[in-house]
Amino acid sequence: SKYKKAIDANPNYHVAIANIGNCYRLLNKLELSIKLLESCAEKFPMYSVSHTYLAMAYMSKEEFEHAYKSISRALEVSPSDSRALIVKGEILYFRENYMAAKECFLRVVQEEPWQEEAWIGLGKVSAFLGMNEESIRYYDKALACQSSSILAKANLSNVLITTGRYEKAKELIAEALAEKPNDDLLNYNMGVQLITEKRYSDAIVYLSRSNYEHASKFLLEALYKNHDKKGFKEQLKRVLEKDACNAQVGSLCTRGLARWDLKGNNPYCAKPLDYIFKESLLLEKKGLGIIDGCIKSLNLKNYGETKAQGRLKNGMQTAGNIFASSRPEITALKELIEKNIQKYRDIYLESAEPFLNQWPESYMLLGWI
Repeated sequence: SKYKKAIDANPNYHVAIANIGNCYRLLNKLELSIKLLESCAEKFPMYSVSHTYLAMAYMSKEEFEHAYKSISRALEVSPSDSRALIVKGEILYFRENYMAAKECFLRVVQEEPWQEEAWIGLGKVSAFLGMNEESIRYYDKALACQSSSILAKANLSNVLITTGRYEKAKELIAEALAEKPNDDLLNYNMGVQLITEKRYSDAIVYLSRSNYEHASKFLLEALYKNHDKKGFKEQLKRVLEKDACNAQVGSLCTRGLARWDLKGNNPYCAKPLDYIFKESLLLEKKGLGIIDGCIKSLNLKNYGETKAQGRLKNGMQTAGNIFASSRPEITALKELIEKNIQKYRDIYLESAEPFLNQWPESYMLLGWI
């Protein structure tokens, strides 16, 4: 209301217009936010903040191409603006351009080492690339800037879990929960960690408190593994009413229906055996060469750090996503897999199964060795 009064007094007060647009973004009124910020950016093109806020609004809608264009305009006006550089780093991260994202965050901390968000960005990129020790150092830097940062603690706990430091991770989450007991991400992290420890009753308590986007399906998993028939049925109904149709829910649905002889169908894929597709990559000369190249370079040290794998008695696996690697053999393998995924989709284009007709236009391959 104060910004509106300022605009009433001066309709060309660009700072107030941009701030109202950002307020609408924070209230999740994204269409209104974008409309106002686009108008402000067009009317006052040299005011970089309006471009930055507009990029953030587009990010909230997951329209990363529009977001990138807006943040590029912001940095044309103000090349060293730390807020704009952080936002650009986030956009590049979501566009899977990890090294460029890292460069943006590094530019910020080199000039303004107190910028907690930039350290968090660095921690996130490093963790995704499998550089867990580096990620931990970056999150420690973020906490040195802001010791109460819930996001830094939540993200750091994830990396600690990945590296097998479970007790330290739980201590960190518990410490953060003491400060913010209703935080969705922290309750989610604690619940997932307790599932891995097979403490399903305790996991249910934490996951029930969380509205984090993935919490509902992990709560369904905890209820199933805790043999809670009533709780499972109620949670499954809630999940399906929200149309949360995904592989985890589909799998749990089928297992739950079989265990308790319940009525219903798997909403993710009712007849999975009707959609099996076989293709030997070895029959394709180019495919054979790509696979051969990957095998020859099969050295875990080529792909960043390693971590222990509980399902292996005497082995290790890569800590990050190998498809984030820029190594030519991995890029070629990624393209080969994506080509065959598209071939599979084309074959079953007319299928009514949700896992096929709800396939996202953009997706990310995850893999490890």
